[in-house]
Amino acid sequence: MLSFLRRTPSVIVFWVISAVATAVIWNSLPSLGAQIGLILFFGVIVLATLNKFMELPLVATVFFSILLVNDWLVGSRVSPIFGTFIIVAILPTIGLLSEIIGYEELQIRRAHWALLGLLVAEANSLFYYWPVSFFNRTLLTGVVFYALWQLLRINEERAHLSYLAHFAFVALAVILVVGFILWANFPQLTVF
Repeated sequence: MLSFLRRTPSVIVFWVISAVATAVIWNSLPSLGAQIGLILFFGVIVLATLNKFMELPLVATVFFSILLVNDWLVGSRVSPIFGTFIIVAILPTIGLLSEIIGYEELQIRRAHWALLGLLVAEANSLFYYWPVSFFNRTLLTGVVFYALWQLLRINEERAHLSYLAHFAFVALAVILVVGFILWANFPQLTVF
């Protein structure tokens, strides 16, 4: 219990970002089922952090942070370069917070968090100009984050057999996400 109280301020950051993102996108969800699913997902994030399973909360917090930035970019008339700066600052901060909490199995080198933040922010800037919704941009950027983050983790572990499994999973995720985006936004392209 004492160790949980020592790391609680850092864990609460994961909860706050997820709660704020849930509140912001609440009205843009298409149905009551999606809203209930989002609340359940927030509950899973809280339970995972309490039980020291940090991979899902870390990935979800990065996803929700990028979602908040993309939603802000859509609602304001600022240049997407400001979103890039925010993501470059937020991503290493979230990574370092997970390090402070003490989850070594999730860690990559500190310099890699900065590089990862820059690459993900640039990918998000590139996706900004695609004719898709802010949620689809966030989904694509989340796949880029997960692919690069896992690649850096596998490289740290030097587990060469995991490279094949990683690339197969990422390829499947990219096919599903891009297929979903094509199906949802460009239905004329999916008719045979």
